[in-house]
Formats: sequence, C-alpha cells, structure tokens
Amino acid sequence: MEDPQIIVLRSKNQSDLHTIGRLIVLSPLGKLLFNSYSLERGGGGNKKGFNRILAETYDLVYEYSNKFKQNLWEIKGTGDRSEMKIHSANYWKQLNGCTALGDKLADINNDGYLDITSSKNTMAKFHKVLKPYEGKTLKITYVDAV
Repeated sequence: MEDPQIIVLRSKNQSDLHTIGRLIVLSPLGKLLFNSYSLERGGGGNKKGFNRILAETYDLVYEYSNKFKQNLWEIKGTGDRSEMKIHSANYWKQLNGCTALGDKLADINNDGYLDITSSKNTMAKFHKVLKPYEGKTLKITYVDAV
C-alpha cells in the first residue's frame, strides 16, 4: 500500500502569535481523504515551544504521548525540537510547537485571533483516515503560502 500525501498549507495572513492553515490528506492517486483547518503558534523563529516549525517535509510517526495519555501522530526531524504532536486544541495558547486541527474558524474567546472549532471530532476523523498507516513512517509537508 502506497502512503498518502499529507500537506499543511499555511495562510499568508500569519501573526506573531498564531498561524492558520489547512491540513489535507490525499490518497496515492490524489483523491482527497481529509481536509481541515490547522492551527499553530505564530512567529517564524523556530524557537522550541514558541513558534511554528519551518516550512519543509518531516517524518510523521504514530506513537504514545505521556502528556496526552494516548497515541498521537508526532512530527519528527525538527532539529532540537521534540514532542511535536498533532493534537486537539482550540486556541494558539494551548500549543507549544504542536499543530491542532479543527473544522471551522471563529474567535471563540474574543481575543481578536481566529481559533479552531470541533477539534476533538476533527482529530478523530484524522486518526480514522490514517489508521491503516499506523506503524509506518509517513511524510508531512508544511508549506507557507506566498
């Protein structure tokens, strides 16, 4: 079985505090399998726990997270950064270098920044789509829109 293509396309309207994007999963034949909003911390300094990771391709591995007490997909090969999970969260303040997924954008907490909604349900759909690939190392590509 060939691996799916996983892409995070980040908006060009990023701030120093948060980054909104889209995470899509395509089948090996190019069929859309999954599509959601993504949320990361802002700033392009690649500082551990404070910024989004650099736009490039990384390994993606399904493994147990002690912090979240469940299996999650982890982004590997990010230099000195570690524990870069894809997990549920609604606000940029809940992320320390990780990526969250959701189905809509809204300023839930009225702080002037877009948040993502239905993150837990969206994560469940993401895990369902990637279930056949558990135990494999996949590739995930982050792209900054121009």
